Amino acid sequence: MDDDTTADAETLRAEMRARIEQARKRHDLAQKVFERFINALIDLTDKIEAAKEMEKGEIDKTVRELSKSLIFATEEAQKYEKCVLENTGLVADAPLDLDAIRSEIGSRLDRLRATR
Repeated sequence: MDDDTTADAETLRAEMRARIEQARKRHDLAQKVFERFINALIDLTDKIEAAKEMEKGEIDKTVRELSKSLIFATEEAQKYEKCVLENTGLVADAPLDLDAIRSEIGSRLDRLRATR
């Protein structure tokens, strides 16, 4: 391997390590957020179970809060999954630029051939 190829490989490894670390941090944050959601949902569920002591309006309000929390938690889970996929390079928002990929592969092959 020549110096350019080695530098390219090291750069790619550094970029992947940075992406993995970023995904780890986001995962930790998402974990904390979901723990808070779970605790909030438990509190709301406890309120509903104690409904015999609540008025109808308060029960309705608690059920609406629970529904909103479930929807929000689901949306956040989807955002997190998308983030993980993007950070690991498994999905992208933009379509693939096949010409750019072909050009990059051609350049790398040319460098490999030149080292022979």
